[in-house]
Amino acid sequence: MAAICLQATAQDEIQFGVGKPDSETKMSKEVKELLTTKVSQILNRNSAAAGGDFGAFVVTPTLTLGEESTTSGLARNFSVVTGELTLTARNRDDRSEYYSVTVPLKVTNKNTSTDPLLALAKSIKPTDAAYVRFIRTARENISKSFEKDCEEVVSRAKGIYASGRLEDAMSLLLAIPSSSSCNDEVLELLEGMGALKAQKERELADKEEARRNAKASATDPNEGVRKDKPIDDKGDNISDNDNSDDSDGNSDDTSDQSDMRVYISNPEWELKVDSIKWMEINRNVVCSIKVRNTKRTANNMYASPMGAITCDGDQFNNIDTPKVYNDFPEGVWIKLQFNIHDMKQNPKCLARFKFKLNNNDNVFEINNVKVE
Repeated sequence: MAAICLQATAQDEIQFGVGKPDSETKMSKEVKELLTTKVSQILNRNSAAAGGDFGAFVVTPTLTLGEESTTSGLARNFSVVTGELTLTARNRDDRSEYYSVTVPLKVTNKNTSTDPLLALAKSIKPTDAAYVRFIRTARENISKSFEKDCEEVVSRAKGIYASGRLEDAMSLLLAIPSSSSCNDEVLELLEGMGALKAQKERELADKEEARRNAKASATDPNEGVRKDKPIDDKGDNISDNDNSDDSDGNSDDTSDQSDMRVYISNPEWELKVDSIKWMEINRNVVCSIKVRNTKRTANNMYASPMGAITCDGDQFNNIDTPKVYNDFPEGVWIKLQFNIHDMKQNPKCLARFKFKLNNNDNVFEINNVKVE
């Protein structure tokens, strides 16, 4: 039944990862990171982000530098930089193209020493209507192509599934419209794969629960406290959820997170929720979270939101983070912030908030958390 519901909106189920940025000229690491962030924002705003390094489709950005003219002003010199951003929707495996769009860019660079490619990347506006049309047309083209060649797509999905890439295989099958001649076979395959995925998720959850229980039982016989009690970056001991009372002794009822559950796919990581707050002015929810790696130093990790669901069942994919790339020295708590947009009112509770660091080996899921 679940597979049938998914198939009814096949185009909406087509999600994209972010492909490796490209340029005709040498591109700095800073420009690549900014381009990746901009494309992620475009995908999130259009509910088209795959939210991981899996899935059949990617959007690859190409930044092209046009002309740069320098003008002398009264106070300082400035330059006018032109260029183009090309977004291409591709198949992750065979690199076949489904659709591309080129958007002209123009920016006044007040600091002539600034990298012109960086100035162009900063000028990209994820809210541009051209990107909405790009996502819609790319999805339509993929849907038409997969309907026409559904037997070939099904065969390819079976091969990918046989190689152990369950999510990638499901991503291909979900893109096949229900009007295709292969629909019955697609639904049957999706039911089997969906059941296997659910089983794997349950097994991972059981293992994580067993790990947490084992850690909780590891106590010092002299002190009677957990040996692995987290220590924040100031050297102070903190509790798992750090929901302390207000200074006047009165605690907000939303600070009680006793029902909150956390799932982490990689046991090297630990997570602590600082706060989940409703911001009335911006009408969004700000998630302040601390994460640390207990086994090793992990630098230049890419933080990517994977969606949020309120306790009322509303889903939100327009999520951004002020700092995409982060370094995680071993044992040090690092602060992360995620902003969940497009909310009309305080949801009071999030049934699930999910994000990852770099890939699906490092997935963090917070369940049943109250919103202050």
